[in-house]
Amino acid sequence: GRVGCSEEEWLERISYVASACTPAYGSERAVHHIFSVHSLPAASSEESTDVNRTNDTTSNAPHKVIAESFESLASQTSSFDLRMRPLSYHALRRVRAHLAGEKVLAMEEGSGGALEEVHEVENGVASYPILSNTIPPFDTTNFIVLDDPAVKDSALKEVIVVDPGASESGSAALEEILERIGEQCSGEHLKIFLTHYHHDHVDALPQLARRFPSATVVAHKDCFSRIECPDTFEKQCVGEGDVLTANGQQWTVIETPGHTTGHIVLFNKASETLIAGDHVVGFGSCALDPKCGSMIDYCASTQRLLDTLPVRLMLPAHGPPCFRPLQLLRTYLDHREAREQAIFCSIRDGADTVQAVVAQVYADVPEAMWEFAARNVELHVEKLAHEGRLKAGLPLRVQGSDA
Repeated sequence: GRVGCSEEEWLERISYVASACTPAYGSERAVHHIFSVHSLPAASSEESTDVNRTNDTTSNAPHKVIAESFESLASQTSSFDLRMRPLSYHALRRVRAHLAGEKVLAMEEGSGGALEEVHEVENGVASYPILSNTIPPFDTTNFIVLDDPAVKDSALKEVIVVDPGASESGSAALEEILERIGEQCSGEHLKIFLTHYHHDHVDALPQLARRFPSATVVAHKDCFSRIECPDTFEKQCVGEGDVLTANGQQWTVIETPGHTTGHIVLFNKASETLIAGDHVVGFGSCALDPKCGSMIDYCASTQRLLDTLPVRLMLPAHGPPCFRPLQLLRTYLDHREAREQAIFCSIRDGADTVQAVVAQVYADVPEAMWEFAARNVELHVEKLAHEGRLKAGLPLRVQGSDA
């Protein structure tokens, strides 16, 4: 506190700005309640300590300094010189509006007092977790929207959306987002980018076709060979090094096989942001497709990302954004190497079925997830055999089969 200022006087100077929370990426959510505190003028030694006395010519100076500071911060975040967590970035924008005298809805003025969800991760990048037919521990796929907020003319606005995987249960939420996009962008200027072919990334293509029949679907040739793409869409095959643009933003395609063949991601060099698809997940580790996935390719792709990309922000298709991406990628490799060594030791010590290896190596994982662990065991065994650490024709088999 300040000498001569009571708690009640401080409370009179606190104004509510807004309340917000992170989307439902998982069971835990972060919440920000934003308040503005109007500072008291500094007391002069020659003046009375009466805190209610102010100099009319300088009373707005603190307000002006704060406003200018927030403008500077906003400029740095827009140019990506300063990175903020989504709620902090949202709070900055809310306080700027508050200082400018703009109307800001209080929590109780919203729908039933619900907290506002913050989906904008950074300038021009928003992530919406929408219900999908994905696998545990997730129940949503992030529908990512990329654009240039500075472009307001709908005739010129270009938008890229990533992985429309909404299920029937998530279609209403997706429709609200598509309606907002339709107010800003015509179908001819909309690109739908698919990281890979899994149904929880493409299920909503028919829904997008109904609203944006002239949009362009952008995907790897392997993805196009495995999905049914609505006939109204234009189709654009892409691969390593191709560039997609959304007005001033440039997103480079990077091939990251492993989770599936033909898996691709997007990288923005200016903001050092990676749209990572299923190469990573928000928590835990991702399961690889046993039919067309490859542990060999996955580890190589992960090492390549570590070696070549200065990533500062990574957006997975499932779970929250990652603000320490290089650390996460390194952790992924370390985790895979530790699992692989444990699998090798388990087989060396006599385990000759997938189930036996899983029971030993994945004892720390809920049994409900052992089905997915078994797929990873098979892929690790393939990698060990490829590296010559296990003999070809190893008698590892699925228990109960004749293979």
